[in-house]
Parts: sequence; structure tokens; C-alpha cells
Amino acid sequence: MNYKRIVIFFTFILAAAAFGIAGNRFGNSSNTAKQKVYAVSDKRETKESNKIAVVNLDEGVSGREGRVNYGERLSRFPSMDFEYSSLEAARYGLETGRYGAYVIIPATFSQNVESINASPQVSRLEYAVNQSYSGKRQYELLYNVWSYIDSLNNYLSYMYVDNILREFHDAQDQAEYVMENDLEDIRAIEKIRTQELVTLAKSPQMPMDEAKPELLDISFYTAQSVMLAESLDAQYENCIQNIQTNIASLNEGKNTLSESLKELTEQVGGLNLLVDQNGEEIAKKAEERLRTELKRQSENMLDKKMIIEHLKRLRDNQEEFIKSFEQSNRIEILYDEQKQPVLDSGEQPSLVLPFLTEQNQELDYLLAELEQAEEPDMESIIEIIRAEYVNPMEANADQAKKEFQQRYEDELLAVSLYHEQLAAFHPQMNSLFRLQSIQELKENHRNMQNALLENNQAFMEYAQKIAATSREYADGFQKHAAEVKQEAEKAIEEGLSFAKEVKEKNSAMNQRILRSFSLKLPYTRLGSAEYTRVYQFIANPISAVDKSAN
Repeated sequence: MNYKRIVIFFTFILAAAAFGIAGNRFGNSSNTAKQKVYAVSDKRETKESNKIAVVNLDEGVSGREGRVNYGERLSRFPSMDFEYSSLEAARYGLETGRYGAYVIIPATFSQNVESINASPQVSRLEYAVNQSYSGKRQYELLYNVWSYIDSLNNYLSYMYVDNILREFHDAQDQAEYVMENDLEDIRAIEKIRTQELVTLAKSPQMPMDEAKPELLDISFYTAQSVMLAESLDAQYENCIQNIQTNIASLNEGKNTLSESLKELTEQVGGLNLLVDQNGEEIAKKAEERLRTELKRQSENMLDKKMIIEHLKRLRDNQEEFIKSFEQSNRIEILYDEQKQPVLDSGEQPSLVLPFLTEQNQELDYLLAELEQAEEPDMESIIEIIRAEYVNPMEANADQAKKEFQQRYEDELLAVSLYHEQLAAFHPQMNSLFRLQSIQELKENHRNMQNALLENNQAFMEYAQKIAATSREYADGFQKHAAEVKQEAEKAIEEGLSFAKEVKEKNSAMNQRILRSFSLKLPYTRLGSAEYTRVYQFIANPISAVDKSAN
């Protein structure tokens, strides 16, 4: 339907353009002249002639109605001054004065007229006016020539408009057939019922085997395997920890033994029997003590006599003093404990005789002590040597022996304990538990494998049954589908045969109606510029060239 609307719209455009041009340039003329060709005359006219010769050289074109000559069909003489003539007679008549002018229609005029359907070609007419005539006459002749050319141009434009309108009217008339054909197609299609084209068939239900084996649950076996693996792993971990504990104990014993041996070595290396517990050298200390004692005794031996004599002289002098004091009746002076004279506040005399007496007693005591002093004792010297040198040396030797013996026994004990640890260290796995766990794990896997095999066998049998049932169902379904297909094809063929016949008949008619119309003015589809070209061609399908001799 859109195609029909486009065709009608385009036809209206061409018709409007053609009518506009024809209204402006078309002249009313009722004179129809028959084509009369005059022969050449030797008679020369003396007066200026108004006759105009029309030379029609149009060869025409072949059409459905035979040969068509558009130059003759469209030619309308504006006045009685026009007549047809041959080309030779027209030219000669112009020279002799028979004709005041002539117009030549070219041989391709008809071809150019029909060129509108392909590539528009403007017809080029030629005319000539007798130049020997007066200017007024030439003007009148030229006016008449252009009147004829304009009338020919207008008739040709009118013919185009007429043909366009005829095509348009024919398209309108034929459009009714096309629309009626469409309605007939619709009615034919509406008569088709979907239920008549489709054959419903009940699809057989596929049989199902209800004896479907249950899915095997292997969670028990997997849990058992996990438990056995965890137990085995725990046992291995316990063995490894025990081995690590024993190794740590051995390392500790090794370190203890190493420290003991190191300490013994250090003590043996640092043991010095020549010093006492304070670190002083025994021999040097004994020597100093011996020297001191010997010196003391020697000094005592040398000074004893001198002291005794001195003390005796002091005692004698003091006794003489006492005697002389007593004989002189002197007052005694009191002395304190520091042997300082003490004066009382009453200026009473103090007694000095008791003090002198006491001094004499002390001198007697000292003399007695000095006289009783013994001579140097060698035994004491030997005892000093024994006590200060020999005994400490023996004590140190005994102590060193005891310490060496104790250290030796301690080291033997440490070495013995370490050897006992080494002898007791026999790391080994609990093979019985390991073998038992592995055996249980293998047994669990065998049970799981047997269960899987049984379950797989059951599923294989089930799958075989399903496959056999599916094959039987597929074979029956294919057979049933083939029967349904044949019935459906038959129903479709019967239902569409009438619509197909109607459609083929109407399609051929529509093609025939629209074929010729669709071929009109094909070049106008190239763009809007071609519309101007068509307009100009319809408005001015003819041009004229002045061939008058100067």
C-alpha cells in the first residue's frame, strides 16, 4: 500500500508541474492544417510574402498502434500563412521570395518526445527569416515563427501533462484492482483456520521404571577411614613426642656430664697445695711467723739483763729517795691515777710515800718476772713450724685427696647414669597398633569398594532398562510423529491450495498493472535535481535556432 501511495503522490507532483507550465504557455488554437508539401517553383515573387514554410523531417517512432509521427500530430498552424513544404522547396522559396520564413522539425523529434522516459532530450528546431525583407515584415514573420514554435512547445507540454494524467487515472483505476486483489487475498487467508492445518495428536507417555536403586551413602565408610587415620596419626605423634622427650633427657645428661667434667678439669687445674683456705702461701706465712718468733726471743734474750739492771737501779734510787724523804720530814704530795700531783682546796699537804712504796712493789714484781723468763724454746719453734707449715700442708693434701676422690666418684656416677640412659634409649614405633590400624583401614576401604561396585552394578542394570525403554518409546514416537506429519502436511496443503491459487492470480495481475508504471521516469529517483530537469523538459521540450542568412 505504501508503494501505491508513493506512485500516486509522484504522479500528482508531475501533473501539477505540467499543468502550471501548460497554463502559462499553452495557446488556444482551433486551426488544424493538413500537411501539404509544395514543390519548388521558379517564379520569383516581387512583393514581400507572409508565407511560412514548415518542413517536417520527423521520422517518427514505432508504438503499439504502429508508426507515430509526433511532429505531424502536434503541429498546429497559428494562421493561414503556414504551409508544409519540403526542405529544398522551403530554402528555394525563401530565396525566390515565395516564403518569408521557414521552420524545420528535426528527424529525431519523435524520439526526443519519448526520451522523457529515459534521458530527456530537447528537440532542436531550426528557422530562417528572409533578410531581404523590411524590418517590420521580418518582425512579423519572426513573431509568427515563434508563435508556431510556442504552440508546438505548448501542445507537446500539454501532451506530457495529458499522458501523466492518463497514467495517473489508469493507476487510480488499476489501484482499485490491486486493492480488490489484496482484499481477496485477505479473504482467502481469513478462510484458513489454524485448527484445520494442525492435527493434534496425543503423545504417548514414556514409561518409567519405578525400581530405581537408592544412591549409596558412603559417609559411614569415609568417617571410619577418617577416624582410623586420625587414630594412626595420634599414635605416631605420641611416639614422636616420647622420642623427643628421651632425646631431650639424653641431651640434658650429656650437658650435665660435660659440665661436671669441665668443672673437675678447672678445679684440678686451679688446685694449689701451697696456699691455705685464704689464698696465702703456707711456707711464706710459716717463714714469717718463724722469723718473728726467733727475732722476739733473740731480743728478749739480749735486753733481759739490761732491763733487770735498770729496774734494780730504779728501785734502789727510789728506796734512797724514800729514806731521805722520811728523814727530812717533808710534806707528802697526793697524786691522782695519772700520776699528777693533786692539790686540795684547803692547802693541806698530800702524801707521796704511799705512791713511792707502790712503785717499788711494781718494780719488784717486774724484776721477779724478768728473772723467771725462760730461755728460747726450740720445741715451741718446732711446734710453730709444724702448726704453721707442716700441718696445713698435710691438711691440704688430705683435703685435696678427699675432693679428688669425691669428684672422681661423682664423675663415675654421672658417666654411669648417662650410659644407663643411652642403654635405655631404644626408640621404636608401636608396630602392633600401626599394623592393626592399617589393617582396619584396608578392610574399611574394601567394604566401601564392594558397596560401590554393588551400587554401580545396580545403576548399570537400571540404566540398561531405562535405555531399552527409551528406545522403544523413541521408535514408537517417531512412527507416531511421521503419521502426524503426513496428516498435518495434507491438511496444510488442502488449506493453502485455494489461497495459493488466488494469490498467484492476483500477484500476476498486480505485476502486470504496476510493471509499466514503475518504469516511468526512473532517472527521477536519483535525487531532487532530476525533478528540476523533468520540469524544465516538460516546460520547454523544444528549442529553436536561427539559421537566417546575414
